[in-house]
Amino acid sequence: MIRIQHLGEEKEHDRARFRNLEELVTAVVRGEAEPRVIERLVVNSVPLPDEMLDRLEEIELDAIEQVEIESRTHREIARSSLESCVDYGQKLASALLGAGELFRAGRTEEGNGVYAEALDALWVLIYALCAAGRELGPAGAALEGVEGEIQPWLAELLDAQTHTDWIRVADYLEYEIAPLLEKWIGAAETALRETAADQEKQ
Repeated sequence: MIRIQHLGEEKEHDRARFRNLEELVTAVVRGEAEPRVIERLVVNSVPLPDEMLDRLEEIELDAIEQVEIESRTHREIARSSLESCVDYGQKLASALLGAGELFRAGRTEEGNGVYAEALDALWVLIYALCAAGRELGPAGAALEGVEGEIQPWLAELLDAQTHTDWIRVADYLEYEIAPLLEKWIGAAETALRETAADQEKQ
């Protein structure tokens, strides 16, 4: 028998029913009410390296006595992502405003450096917000369309940059993009509040 610890409970499973660790872990997690993502496994008190989580079928059960499974639901992961997005979004808004100030001050080269980094970070944020919004259902609905909201302004920014109109770039950053970020941060905070009760029940 193999002792399995998962979600604060310990159960025993007959190793003969499974060909490898992947089958055992899948059977344990599949029994939960919501789909869960495996985040960490401890086998015989030794944490399994992260790269092995995708290769559990290679691990035989003969020498395994105990497995600890740490997992989270997709909603829990989405909420955690949103919490990071709120902090990340606030810092990004400050960076965009800073780039705008540099452009207005005529420090174009420095402004372009901050601007380029901020745009890369913006796409990371957009992806995270959209993904979390889809996972959270009605509570996250306001986040699913963030890419569509910003696309017209990114096109305008590119046009202004192409024409080296740095004051126009600064205007878009300060008066269009940064306020959009603040709006998204507010929507993320609302989604976190609305799903807080569900999180506590997990």
